[in-house]
Amino acid sequence: MGLCSGDVVFYKLIKKQNKLKDGIYLYKYHGFIYCRYLSFNNFTNFVSVYSFETKTPELLFSLSITKIEIIGKAFFVLKHGGKL
Repeated sequence: MGLCSGDVVFYKLIKKQNKLKDGIYLYKYHGFIYCRYLSFNNFTNFVSVYSFETKTPELLFSLSITKIEIIGKAFFVLKHGGKL
């Protein structure tokens, strides 16, 4: 998901991570906070991180769900423009 400076992201804080569904989430990885589309595999406990900055979704990476901290589920983005 391509966010620009000035964009506002509203999210619902997640306390339990046992019932996560595919969607746009805020998560922490290596000390940085990201907002991306996440796809969860409940059998392997892996999460796939996608970018939608191109015409088709692009898989950025997959990793164990224990390596990222899910903060919340994004449900609305308000565009204000401007590039990062």
